Amino acid sequence: MKLASRLVTARGVIGVKLRRQISSNSHSVAAMEGILECNECQPALRELAVKILTQLAAMDDASSSFSAGSRDKLAKSLLGIFTDRNKDSSIRKPAGQALEMLSAKRESNAVVILQQLNGNVVSVLKEMLLNSEENESRISAAEILSHLLCSRYTRDDEYLAEELKKAIMDVMPEVLKEMLQCGATGREIQTGAEADHKGSFSPPGTVDVEVQDDGTHQNTFTSSHQRNSGQNVDTDLLAALLSLTATIFEVSQVQDLVQLVDAVTPVDAAFNFAGKLAEMVQRNIVERSDLRRVDRLRILKPTTKMAISMMRHRDSSLANDDDKDMESLINCLGGYSIGMDKLDCSISLADCDHGAKPQFKPFSSLVKEAQELWDKKKGQAS
Repeated sequence: MKLASRLVTARGVIGVKLRRQISSNSHSVAAMEGILECNECQPALRELAVKILTQLAAMDDASSSFSAGSRDKLAKSLLGIFTDRNKDSSIRKPAGQALEMLSAKRESNAVVILQQLNGNVVSVLKEMLLNSEENESRISAAEILSHLLCSRYTRDDEYLAEELKKAIMDVMPEVLKEMLQCGATGREIQTGAEADHKGSFSPPGTVDVEVQDDGTHQNTFTSSHQRNSGQNVDTDLLAALLSLTATIFEVSQVQDLVQLVDAVTPVDAAFNFAGKLAEMVQRNIVERSDLRRVDRLRILKPTTKMAISMMRHRDSSLANDDDKDMESLINCLGGYSIGMDKLDCSISLADCDHGAKPQFKPFSSLVKEAQELWDKKKGQAS
């Protein structure tokens, strides 16, 4: 099994041939499907079965002998494992990651996944995204929902695309609140709420960081979920929430976005969404010297996409031409875009190897687009 798992991930022509040979062996495929369904089997063995079957199911139709029935069976098994809280996390985690890969690699898999669980896949994933106590499960749920929204098969079906978007929109207010508060202390959230209620707005960079008795700074992730898994996992979760939100922003009409922002705006508050984004970047990027460049990129890139979506809606209240917070956000993003292209390309290539979609636009290009949109918006106002 270990050898087979290495063979199916081989690159190039040799890798394609090996995967084709394995997928055409019905007895081998059936054996691995049996292991995946075997609750008595060792988790490590089942994890290998997940890895092998997922690689076979992710192959292009032209080079695959993996049947449609096998893909359907695999999606059903993976969702059954991933959404069952009674299953061991050692098998649930790879099942969730496999669903991420399947939904990203082959767009037709989106339809297969949506048909499972009696058509209630989105509802189940929404519940996991909001209420799971496991960061890994929430991350996978967010990534799967994002990939389902991006799928050409769901976009081409106008009814399906609209229903999927509406379903995910239901949870977005909670997602936005958590995303915007990421990295804030409990006192900062309370202070921010009081400031909003008074009609004032704290500009980016004025973050209240608690000082402990030993003189060290505490910058915790405080929201409706209490995290105990370390800052790295929190960064992964923030990146996943940002990615899902950026996708929602890209596929939504202006009235949907305005309603979404209104849903997280305190009553009678001078709330500025761009300003809140800038504060989130300030806490999680500017004030964290320990953050790896790759994690900075995973936070900054979807943030830039959100800013672009807001500015494309010229006549909305999402980005006014006199919005100093939006200008501050764009300037901050521009400062971090310098020297990021090589890393960005490397991440894109690695994502392609692991099943992510090949569509790619460098961070620097996104920042340039955001800057051009902002300059155009200000020029039209003058």
